[in-house]
Amino acid sequence: MVHLGDGLFATVNTFQKETRVHIRVYSTDDNGFLHPTKEGVSLKPEVWSSVLSSLRTFPALTEPDAVTVVKKDVCIFNQTGNSQIRVSLQRLFQRKDSSFHLVPKRVILRGVQIERL
Repeated sequence: MVHLGDGLFATVNTFQKETRVHIRVYSTDDNGFLHPTKEGVSLKPEVWSSVLSSLRTFPALTEPDAVTVVKKDVCIFNQTGNSQIRVSLQRLFQRKDSSFHLVPKRVILRGVQIERL
């Protein structure tokens, strides 16, 4: 588990022979133990690799409305403000009627957190 700052962690786990990379917000209970919240994304390793590649070339400061779709299921949105680089990762899914919608849960990564990835 890698702490990215502000309660945000990156973890890798395997469940039922499927490996996933999680970027998730954790909260602390009354006893001081960390627990994952629903705020975050779970990615297959190949999607994770594509996210990292996209983040390296993402035009956050030069294009305020920049958006990148990664492997048809994760979008990177520019949230830059006050000269601080911030991007959000958000899931994209296809409905039965073939339309695409964004899942409301997202992760916002700030400049230092992006560098730690």
